[in-house]
Amino acid sequence: MVFESLVADLLNRFLGDFVDNLDASQLNIGIWGGDVKLENLEVKETALDDLDLPVKLKFGYLSSLVLKIPWKNLYNEPVIATIDGLYLIVVPNKGVVYNEEKAKKNAAEIKQKTLARLEEARKNRRKPPDPVQDSFAEKMVTQVIKNLQVSVGNIHIRFEDKYTNRHRPFVAGVTLEKLDFQTTNEDWIPTIHRDVVKIFHKLVLLDNLSVYWNSDSELFSDIHDKAEIRRKLTATIHTGKNPPAGYKYILEPISMQAKLKLNQKPETDGTNWQTPKIDLSVDMKTLALAIGKFQYQDILLFLEAQERFNLAGQYLKYRPNLNEFKGHYKEWWHFAYKAILEEKVRRRRNNWSWPRMQAHRKLVREYRDAWLKVMTEKNPGAAVQDIIKKGEEQLDVFNVNVARQQAEMDIDRKGLKRVEDQPQGWLAWGASWFGGGGGGETPSAGKKKDFAEQFNEAMTPEEKAKLFEAIDYQENIPPTNYPKEFVENKFDFRLGQVAVIVDGAVSLFLLDLRAAVEQRPSASAMNLKSTIQELRMDGCGAEMLRVRDPSKPWLNLCVDTNPLHGKYDQSVQLAIAPINLKYHAPAVNNAADVFKPPESVKLNQLTAAAMSRYEEVKARSATGLAHAVENRSRLVLDIQIQPATIYISEGGVYDANKPTLLADLGLLSITTVESDPDGYIIENGQRRQATPQEIDRINQYKQAVNDYMRKVNGYVGDWVNTMFKDLPFNLGQSFPTMPNMPPMPEAPCLCSSQACGSQQPQQNIIYPPSSQYDQQGSYQTTGAPYGSSYQQNSNQPQYQQSDSQSAQYNGRKK
Repeated sequence: MVFESLVADLLNRFLGDFVDNLDASQLNIGIWGGDVKLENLEVKETALDDLDLPVKLKFGYLSSLVLKIPWKNLYNEPVIATIDGLYLIVVPNKGVVYNEEKAKKNAAEIKQKTLARLEEARKNRRKPPDPVQDSFAEKMVTQVIKNLQVSVGNIHIRFEDKYTNRHRPFVAGVTLEKLDFQTTNEDWIPTIHRDVVKIFHKLVLLDNLSVYWNSDSELFSDIHDKAEIRRKLTATIHTGKNPPAGYKYILEPISMQAKLKLNQKPETDGTNWQTPKIDLSVDMKTLALAIGKFQYQDILLFLEAQERFNLAGQYLKYRPNLNEFKGHYKEWWHFAYKAILEEKVRRRRNNWSWPRMQAHRKLVREYRDAWLKVMTEKNPGAAVQDIIKKGEEQLDVFNVNVARQQAEMDIDRKGLKRVEDQPQGWLAWGASWFGGGGGGETPSAGKKKDFAEQFNEAMTPEEKAKLFEAIDYQENIPPTNYPKEFVENKFDFRLGQVAVIVDGAVSLFLLDLRAAVEQRPSASAMNLKSTIQELRMDGCGAEMLRVRDPSKPWLNLCVDTNPLHGKYDQSVQLAIAPINLKYHAPAVNNAADVFKPPESVKLNQLTAAAMSRYEEVKARSATGLAHAVENRSRLVLDIQIQPATIYISEGGVYDANKPTLLADLGLLSITTVESDPDGYIIENGQRRQATPQEIDRINQYKQAVNDYMRKVNGYVGDWVNTMFKDLPFNLGQSFPTMPNMPPMPEAPCLCSSQACGSQQPQQNIIYPPSSQYDQQGSYQTTGAPYGSSYQQNSNQPQYQQSDSQSAQYNGRKK
C-alpha cells in the first residue's frame, strides 16, 4: 500500500499544478488499479510563472499519458510509461511583476541548495562515502533500470520571440519523433523477463531528434484556434525522411541506437571476470550542425536580451508595473532615481556603518557557536535552531560558509565528536539508505518532506525485507572487491559522420568516428582508443581540405592510465596523417561575413564568463602540472603530427595553372624515452653508473629548467591574456607581439676530463633517478620545416656547449 499512496500523492501534486482539466478521482482510481490513462490534457499557462523565468507558457497540450504499474508483482514485472504528443509554445515574459514574498522564498531556496552542496563536499573530504550505502544505491538504480520501460513520441517545444528583433521575429524549437527504452533478450528483441536473469539487456532507440532556428518566421502564438495550433505543431515535427518545408536546423535530425548490458553479479556469472558490469555500445549515423548569418545574429541578439533581463533583475523591486514610457515619464524617472539611491548610495553607506559591522560580526560569531552545537549535539534545542535560521536569512553564502568552516576547526581543535560519528539508531541508519541523511543536518523550518523521506517512513520492516530480496541486497555484507584486472565498465561509440556547415561558406566533415573506453575502477585505470578515418572540407562547392591517403585513418588516439604492467602511469599516443589545404578566398570571406556580429551587440556578461572560465582552466592546468611534477608520475608520450601542405594560388582560388605559394608545415614529433631508475651515464658509447656529484649537477639543471618554464608561463600567460581580451566581439583588433623569452639555462657539462676549458665536450648523457628525461635532457621534439627531415649531421648546425657559452647554432645565439 506504500507505493500506491505515494505515487498517487506525487502525481496529484505534479499534475495538479500544471494541468487544467485533471480529474483527480479518476487519477486515483487508475493508480490504485495499476493502469493510468490520461488523454487530451491542457497545460496551464501559469505553469512557469512561479519560476520567475524570462519566458512564459503561451500554449501547452499533452495528448496522452499512460502508466502501467504491476502492484502485485512490482519487483519482477516491468513498469511501463508512455507519453505521446507533448506540445509547448513559450514566449518572452515582458510582464514580470515583482513579488517580494516569492523573491525572498526563491533566494532562500537557492541559498540553501548552495550551502547543501558546500556541506556535502566538506563531508566527502572529511569522510569518504560509505561503500555499503553506495552498494545499496547502485542496486536500487540497477533495479529501476531493469524494470522500467519508457516510450516517448511526438514532442515539439517551440520558442517564439517577436520582441528581441521586431523587424525579423524568430522561432526556435526542439522536436522528437520517438524515444524508446525497452527490455530485450540477448538477441535484442523486446521481451518481458519473468524469471531471474544474470545479464539483462536494454535497447534505446532515438529517432529524429532535432533543433531548428527560423528567422522571419510565422508565429503560431498569434493563432487563436487551439486546434489549429496543435495541427501545425504536429505537422512540423520531422518524421521519417520527410522534413517540414521552410525549416532550417542548427542540429539536423539525428537517429541513434544504444545497447546496454548490465551484469548484476560479475563475481558469480561464471566467466571468471571476463564480462563487464556495464557494457554500452552507441551507434549513430550522422551528427550535423549548421548555422547561417541570420541565425547567428538572432542568437547574439537573444543572448543580449537575456543579459538585459538578468541585469534588470536586481532593480525589479523598484520598477513600475508599466509597459509604456509615453505619459509616464515621472514614474520612470522616479524608478531610475530610487534604483541608484537604494542599490548604490544607501547600500554602500549601510555596509560601512559601524553599528551594522558590529551587528554583522556578532551574528557571525553566534552562528558559528550554534553550528558547532548542531554538529555535535543530537538535540541542540530551539534557541540554537532560531540562531541558525536567523543567520541563514541575514548572512550571505560566503559568511555562512566561513562561519561553518570556523566551527569545523573548533570541533577538531577541541576533540569533539560529530553527530554522524556517534552511535546511530536503526531508524537513522535506515534513513541514510534512502537519502534521508544521518546526523549533522539541520532541517529547515516548515520544509516539506521529500519523496525519499516519505518512502522510508511509510515502509514496514516486511516491505523493506521484500525490497532487499528483490534487489539482492544483504545487510552488514561489505561490497565485493573486484580484482584490478577486471574491466568493470566498457563503452563503444561509433559515429558515421560529423558535419559542421556554415551556410553559403564552408562544410567540414569527419567520417567514421570510433571510440572505445574500458574502465577498471578498482585500479583507477582507463584505456581509450579512438580513430577518425577521414577529414574533408569544402568551400563554395570547391575542395579545400583532403587527407593525402584516405585508405588510412586520419587520426589515431590512444590514452592509457595505470596499466597492469606498471611501466608508466599515463600514456598518450597520437598520430595525425598529412593533409592538403587549398585556400579559397570566397569561402573564407563568406564565413567571416556569417560570423560578423551586429554592431549593437555587446555581450559583457558572456565575455566576463568566458574569461573567468579561461582563468579557471589555466589555474587548473598549472595545478595539475605541478601535482604531476611533485608526484613524479611517469608520462609516456608518442605524438606524430604529419605535415600539412597549404596551397595559395594567385587570385585566392586554387588553380594548378596559376602561380601558387606552397607552404609545408613540417613534421612534429614528441616522444618520451624511458630512463633507468638507478641513474647512469653513456660515455663514448659505454654505459656506467652515475656518481652522486653528477646526479646533483643534473638535478640542479632540472630545477633551473623548472624555474625557466615558470618564467615562460608567466610571459606567455600575460601575452595570451592581452591578446584574447574582448576577443569574441573585437575580431578586427591588432594583437600584441609575442614578448622576448628569457634565456634558456645552460646545460651542465659532463665531461670526463677535469678541466673542460674550450675543449669540445664529449657526448656524455646522464639519466638521474626517477627522471623522465631522454637523451637530450627533455622530451624529444623534432620539427621538420617545409617537409625536410630534421637530423643532425655534418652539414647541419650543431649545439656547442662550454662553461662560458650558452647553447649556440654556429656562433649565433639561440
